[in-house]
Amino acid sequence: MSKALSFISCLFGLLVIGSTVALLGGPENLETRSRLVGILVGEGVAFSALMFFVIQPSKMTAETTSVRPHQRERDRLPPKLNIIPEPILRRQASQPSEPRRHEPRPSDPLAPAPLYGPRLVTLPPLPILQSPTAGRRNPESIPTPPPTRPTDPRKPRFRLTDLQEQEPLPPPPPPRPKRPSKTPKRPGKTVKLRAGATDLPATLDASHLPICVDIVKLATYCATADNGASSTDEDKVVESWIWAAVEHVSAGADLAWTYHDDLLAAHQATRLAGKQKLDTVKGTAASIKTAAGRSKLLNATAWLCAEVIKADEKLDPGEAAIFQTALTALGKDNSDDFKDVAKDLLLGDKEVKALMSELRITDKTPISRTNDILLDEFSKCNARMQTCDGAAKEKLRQRLVLITYLRQMLQEIEAQEDSR
Repeated sequence: MSKALSFISCLFGLLVIGSTVALLGGPENLETRSRLVGILVGEGVAFSALMFFVIQPSKMTAETTSVRPHQRERDRLPPKLNIIPEPILRRQASQPSEPRRHEPRPSDPLAPAPLYGPRLVTLPPLPILQSPTAGRRNPESIPTPPPTRPTDPRKPRFRLTDLQEQEPLPPPPPPRPKRPSKTPKRPGKTVKLRAGATDLPATLDASHLPICVDIVKLATYCATADNGASSTDEDKVVESWIWAAVEHVSAGADLAWTYHDDLLAAHQATRLAGKQKLDTVKGTAASIKTAAGRSKLLNATAWLCAEVIKADEKLDPGEAAIFQTALTALGKDNSDDFKDVAKDLLLGDKEVKALMSELRITDKTPISRTNDILLDEFSKCNARMQTCDGAAKEKLRQRLVLITYLRQMLQEIEAQEDSR
């Protein structure tokens, strides 16, 4: 359908719709309504005729029907010949009228076959031997032996037993431990000792190493004198003295590391051994005195033991006896610097000081008089414990323990003073 016909059909359609609307909502006059009905019917007939005319195909269009492109191309191609191949027929076996004659093929002359058998070897003729006669032999009659091929002398066989026994190789040297630095470096956790304890010779060499090991052992004996175990403060004092000794070594880095390893190993082994007897302490101190003589190491040993005893600021049972034994073996028992060290430590304890001030005991009070005052106080506290209970009873019990401890320490100090 062309654009003009489609426009006309749309126009008629709009007219039909407009007439229908006007008919439905138009005036109520019968004459006007009849006209509108007539117009509507006419428009319907005209629209039907127009659509019928448009739908009818024309002759020109029937003649010029469009042909598809692919059909035209096919029509232009020449027709393909349909060639049917001939059937392949089997060859018919045709029998000849006369059979073929098979003539014998002339044979070639045969070559002589090789002979196989034992190998024939031709030997030289045997020499003619004469019968022996009595008398001297004719040297000409003796056949000369054929010359023999000279043989090479055999090489002697090599045996493992021919080897000489090799001396055993020396054992390899022990591997050197990895060092964090060329020379030992003092750690930060060390305490400052009194000048007398660190008053060592200007230079320490390999000959001073055994003496320093014994000094460390004696100081550790004083540290473990109370209950078989050293406190942290006492260990710091001993380790600080070890580092002071290592810093005085000027022979070389290897000797300094040897001092470091041996002294720390001696301290650790003695610390683990626990509390020692007085004979062991006396023998170690005597060996130090013999080896050191009048050198500064003797004074440094006495000061180091005093620093270890004062480290925890408390005098335990056994410390006074071991310290006094060490001073006696070192020859420093009559020195004013170490005479009253144990008594000063005992009276410097806070609890002991408070008890002695309460009982009006002074430094000038004789030990015998102090012992009597403590014995009377012990009897009073023991009697009060029978009439009280609870916290008051526990307080009295702690007071009795402190009085007992003070009496034991005063008895040890008195015994040491009597032995002088």
